Amino acid sequence: MPYFTHLHVHSHFSILDGMSKVPDLIGKCKRNGMYAMALTDHGNMFGIKELVDNAKKENGKVKDKIKELEAHKTELEGQLKEVEEKYSNTTVPEGTPSLSDIKESIDSTDAQIATLKTQFFKPIIGIEAYCAHRTLYDKDANVKERDPETGRERIADRSGWHLILLAKNKTGYRNLCKLSSIAFTDGYFYSPRIDHNLLEQYHQGIICCSACIGGEIPQKILKGDIAAAEEAVLWFKRLFGDDFYLELQRHKTDKPNAAYDTYPKQQKVNAVLVEFARKHDIKIVATNDVHFVEEEHGEDGNILPGDCHGPNGPRNELCSDFVILPVRGRRSGCGDHFPRHWDRDLFLCTRRRTPCAGSPKGPAWRRRAALRRRLHRDWNSNRFLPRRFAAR
Repeated sequence: MPYFTHLHVHSHFSILDGMSKVPDLIGKCKRNGMYAMALTDHGNMFGIKELVDNAKKENGKVKDKIKELEAHKTELEGQLKEVEEKYSNTTVPEGTPSLSDIKESIDSTDAQIATLKTQFFKPIIGIEAYCAHRTLYDKDANVKERDPETGRERIADRSGWHLILLAKNKTGYRNLCKLSSIAFTDGYFYSPRIDHNLLEQYHQGIICCSACIGGEIPQKILKGDIAAAEEAVLWFKRLFGDDFYLELQRHKTDKPNAAYDTYPKQQKVNAVLVEFARKHDIKIVATNDVHFVEEEHGEDGNILPGDCHGPNGPRNELCSDFVILPVRGRRSGCGDHFPRHWDRDLFLCTRRRTPCAGSPKGPAWRRRAALRRRLHRDWNSNRFLPRRFAAR
């Protein structure tokens, strides 16, 4: 059975939105037989060096174990040769390992080495970008639109549609760096934003997924504008070709005070995405929107936005991207207001518990494994970062 690969993961570098530490994410993945993971922080690539360096450290441990086993195998082979030569015509004395025992030990060592070689961890470099509704240069707070999820009015140019971008190779990595940098230097308005024009310039070497229900296509589906959603699907397909995937998520929860309206929205969006996939021959991939390492960490996540929110809303611009909703019977450090979305199943699920995964034999699972194989493995931060930032 192919192992599950998380392709939509936030660390604490998703400022005030994620609280997972990169080493903890990698550690849990490995403990549960998952040997690849993407890091897709909101609007930035701050955690990529930590991802690559920690993966390299973990892979170094695997290499050391393989060397030890290979050295042990060499000793066994020498012992086997000695026994064969010394006792070829006589009975092996009692207390001396028999030929069959030595061969069995060699076979066992080979099996251990083969298993370890499948346990090298693949870090997948990515970002969950904010794509401007108009262009990255549009920054007018007076232009308003209706939020299809809440029905409330919002600033049209604030934040942007979510979009998962993964580096397929070194060219893709450099283009992600370009996109992320320009998003801050030219596109920043509440959040660092890119746009369609920028994607057309820097899409080479990048795999694109349509993201959560905050993405352009899901948002247009929720708005009821299926024609516009389909037009967006075709735009991404023309640009990325076989490197474009429609992303399915399914976060059902029974937790008290949770955002129970999220799952029905995802189901509504998923049904349309599957139809688009069939109609236009586009691959689908199932993801889990990870913000915490463990399920119980979701409660602690309330503290993150609570630190910068008062009862009347955000205290500064950095915090303004959060929707604060009153919840009865619950209090944070800022009164009765905190974001309900923390109560969804946004932790790093194992392959047995992943709510979005479906059947291991299903297409969304198989294509995630195929996507993983298309991504570059041997990243080394020393080759890409300026010398003063590279590992010493």
